Amino acid sequence: MNSTPTHQAQSKSLVVLSLALLALVATTLFSGGCSSSSDVGAEEDVRVTVTTSGIESIPQGGSIELLFSVTPTNADFTYSNGSYNARLYYASSKSRAFEAYITDIKRAGDGRYKATIADRNNGELFQTNVCIGITLNSSGSTHYSNVFCVQNHDIEAAITTMSFLKSDNPSLEADIHCSFDEKRMTFTARSMKWRGGLADPTALKATFLAAGRVTVNGTLQQSGATANDFSKPVTYQVEADGVRKSYKVEFINFTGLPVVYVKSSTNQQPINNDITSKDMWKDATLRIEGNGEFEDLEEVQMQLRGRGNVTWGWDKKAFNIKFAEQQKVLGMKKHKRWIMLANYADITMLRNDVAYRISDLTSLGWAPKGQHVELVYNNQYTGTYYLCEQVRVDKNRVNITELPKAADGTTLNNVAPDKVGYLVEFDFHADPTPWQWPTNFHHTKYGKESIYLVKYPDDDDLNEEQFNYIRSEVNNLETQLMTIKENPSATQAQIESQYEDIINKLIDPLSFIDYWLMYEVCINHEILNPGSVYLHKDVGGKFIAGPTWDFDYGTFNFTYGEAQPARTSLYVSGAVWYRYLFRNPKFKAMAKARWAELKPQIEQMADYITQKGEYLKYAAEQNYKRWPMTVGTNGDSNLTFEESIKAMRRVFTDRIKIIDDCINEW
Repeated sequence: MNSTPTHQAQSKSLVVLSLALLALVATTLFSGGCSSSSDVGAEEDVRVTVTTSGIESIPQGGSIELLFSVTPTNADFTYSNGSYNARLYYASSKSRAFEAYITDIKRAGDGRYKATIADRNNGELFQTNVCIGITLNSSGSTHYSNVFCVQNHDIEAAITTMSFLKSDNPSLEADIHCSFDEKRMTFTARSMKWRGGLADPTALKATFLAAGRVTVNGTLQQSGATANDFSKPVTYQVEADGVRKSYKVEFINFTGLPVVYVKSSTNQQPINNDITSKDMWKDATLRIEGNGEFEDLEEVQMQLRGRGNVTWGWDKKAFNIKFAEQQKVLGMKKHKRWIMLANYADITMLRNDVAYRISDLTSLGWAPKGQHVELVYNNQYTGTYYLCEQVRVDKNRVNITELPKAADGTTLNNVAPDKVGYLVEFDFHADPTPWQWPTNFHHTKYGKESIYLVKYPDDDDLNEEQFNYIRSEVNNLETQLMTIKENPSATQAQIESQYEDIINKLIDPLSFIDYWLMYEVCINHEILNPGSVYLHKDVGGKFIAGPTWDFDYGTFNFTYGEAQPARTSLYVSGAVWYRYLFRNPKFKAMAKARWAELKPQIEQMADYITQKGEYLKYAAEQNYKRWPMTVGTNGDSNLTFEESIKAMRRVFTDRIKIIDDCINEW
């Protein structure tokens, strides 16, 4: 970009005006931010101040001189040979600047120095934000100057730096210097504060370097003085000599996710030392900061206990939450019961979330809703969790007929067995309960070790008559399905007639088809075990498959031991009920038509994976510092978070094509 000398002078004067406050603030900001104690008085008082209008242009291949001062004047930053130990650093990272460097420093008296800064970018154009850093002899600590911009070409309208200084913004824990994405024209600031609460973004004052007149929504901006609400991205406009540019400034509080603060009655750290039981409830409190995306939840009493099967053996503990009264949480409908899923084995942290979103596209009705959150447990950062709805019977969840309540709120269980709804889980590794029985299917992975458990009515409310009723109903479904295969004398007409009876009288076929497709698309082997597989039945109704649950382990990959067939074929069409149902041409035709209907909507979830990966990138950075990945079940433990997101998307799109090819051959 070319400019006349007159234009350069005008731009310089504009910068001087817009940066008057910045120069004053920077004198106290950047010089002592990385200091430690030394013999030069109180070393935190060492100041490095560059005399600059904010934007310095270096001729390509040439150099400029800048005056800087150091206080106290006896601060010694010389090498043993007498030359000065000062360098040019990038403002944000404090690493050595590449595009330009200090070639010479001369003393100018009274703590002042002249630095010669040269262009060494080999003809490449650059514009970067830097500071001068001096390293003291006494301690080896480095002290940095105020920020300025160096470039080897002229600019017109531009904002070159954006910062949020603690001196202007008391809610911040430290100064924040924004990173800049040139493609998106976006400055991003990240506050790492979470102790005691997040930073308040609603009235932050930004400090910036600019060439031109800077406004936000038509309001003139003064660097370090004008406050704006950064709970949502703010657009800055800069204008000079008829040229106008827009910059988006986004403020990320910690990782951008809501933060959940839990304090238990035992107050132990870390979480695996405190949550030691899956049976005993522990008193605790919970508070949520919605981080500008959701409503806050003021501190409320609750109870918690551990949960999980395989996951229970890992240090990042998942746990159940039980409120005394129904609570609305992060925009989700009110309920007493919630779950904090650790997603420890899932480096993408997305497998459950994506599966539940896909379920929402189907006929399965309720699927768990959830939001990713940061957990601070007993005042210790404990990683990224998925706060979600628990599988429960309720008008806002699995909506089937519940047992009535007495006036005092207690549940009445003296109800005829055919006058209440039932939720049943099919699971090989469930904890023992009196209300369970083995499956009659012999082709499950674990044979008769697989069991059915009544999940509603609850253990304390279910009576013997109700238990016998639902067990008989489930066993009848299994018997009717298996009889078809085991009767060698049956004609094809008889077989099809019996299938028609099952479809018309015993099950809701659409729900069973959609449930099967969920497992096929997500490559979930658990229905082969089976584990975390659900059925429900309302008064006078047929069996309905679902709800969906537990999709974080061994899913969305082709490398898991049992997932190999998913590379080339349908994966779970021989699991439990489907081994028999797919022998019915009518059921098969319904499944083919249903896939054609759902496929376009399911395909769109590939973009959702990418978008959520971007949303979680800061969370992943913090989470894996706290919990390095050690579980390779999902085939991506050796990948970065970004690589794992791409791998998940690739497997997802490949799997859709494989299913499509297989079903089209029917």
